[in-house]
Amino acid sequence: MIDTALMAQSDLILCMETGHVEALKIEFPHFKNRIFTLSEMVDKPYNIPDPYGGPLEGYQRMVTDVERLVEAGFRRIVSLAEENAGKRVES
Repeated sequence: MIDTALMAQSDLILCMETGHVEALKIEFPHFKNRIFTLSEMVDKPYNIPDPYGGPLEGYQRMVTDVERLVEAGFRRIVSLAEENAGKRVES
């Protein structure tokens, strides 16, 4: 479960789906500048399909996609996290 305390201690929140981003921004508007999809880190926003309950191949595709996005977006991920590090957000 995500709560205000968890959001406050996070410098960057990366989600797999735009719906997750939207829901978090609505529930925690004070942290909206920290919430993105992982795919936004490479400037190509899209949803990463959740393989839950599906075949093993779906999990493998998801892991490959996440690894590729983290590697390609690493500099931006670090930059955004550093930019938000230690910033106090009033809730």
